Amino acid sequence: MVTAIQQPVLGAASSNLAVACFVSVVVSCWSVPLQPNATRSFRSLTERNVRDKVTDFNRSRFANVKLDQLNASVIKPPDHLEGLPMERDGQLNPKYRKEVLLGAQASAEDQDDALLRSVYSKADENQDGQLSIKELEKWIAAKVKEHYSQAVRDNFWIFSALDKNHDGRVSWDEYHVNFMLEKGFDDNYAKHHPEDHKGLERSVKEKILLDKASWFEAANSDPDALNIDEFLTFRHPEHSHVSLLKMVNDIISNLDENGDEHLSEEEFAQLTPDETTRQSKEEWKKERILEFRQSIDQNGDGRASRQELLMYNDPENPVHARSEARELVAQADTNGDNKLSLDEVLAKKDIFLGSKMVNTARNIHDEF
Repeated sequence: MVTAIQQPVLGAASSNLAVACFVSVVVSCWSVPLQPNATRSFRSLTERNVRDKVTDFNRSRFANVKLDQLNASVIKPPDHLEGLPMERDGQLNPKYRKEVLLGAQASAEDQDDALLRSVYSKADENQDGQLSIKELEKWIAAKVKEHYSQAVRDNFWIFSALDKNHDGRVSWDEYHVNFMLEKGFDDNYAKHHPEDHKGLERSVKEKILLDKASWFEAANSDPDALNIDEFLTFRHPEHSHVSLLKMVNDIISNLDENGDEHLSEEEFAQLTPDETTRQSKEEWKKERILEFRQSIDQNGDGRASRQELLMYNDPENPVHARSEARELVAQADTNGDNKLSLDEVLAKKDIFLGSKMVNTARNIHDEF
């Protein structure tokens, strides 16, 4: 088994070149031909273009922004990465449907009927009071795209604000100053604290170590500084093809019992449920099998390849949005018209708010 993957260098070429590089990596490592819709295109920049674009951007909007004036919490990697259906250990993400249906609207009050009514109205494009599979599919795809687009936009201006010398790179020290500010330390301590962080609480030290480990994992060449693409990977690993490949590799490593580099339906379903799962083992296994058949095993051969697992874990793949829409309608459509009324949605709101899935919430960001 290949244990290391050389991350493709993405230059100022087109997104098609980026996809071609990614396909080459996968084929050479595992001999699995990826279909175009199994990958996502990223616009990447050379060092010079990054420097030029960041400098222009800073001059026009953020040249006078001081680090201590930023909302520090928005710069750190998010505590939870939305929109990924599976976790590294093979467990299903119980919040997936809530995340793709509600997107940025999800909050502490996300189970209110009023919120579901609002979401339903927006998803019902023709306003006929019936939510079709196609409408639901489009809504899910839009929410996923919204999350990814917002992450890229935020990454650009956050990177620009941190890159004070406009060299197209953010150093660990530049980022770490912000981390200390976010933890409530004053500007002087944040910039001149001891390297060993003597006197800090253990939880803060542990968070620093976790951040630094994620930083090193995102760094392609220089461990002390990240370019704009690497910084996006640091804050949002779900944007990185390499991170998704590593995640799929871990899933197979955890569940593949016979060593054939595929997951059978039985292997996928045999994972022991979390102790907090309220379902019986039989119900839980049935749930896993249904998920495998409907959403993962695309060619119906009873086995999940790396390609299929990559497609399953890529929330921007249209196949996934379509599969989710069909499953939601199947579970909530009580009159059999293959559409959802508002009453049907409200009657099954636990499904749409994500609590139907099989185990307690896991921190996907930590899984990466």
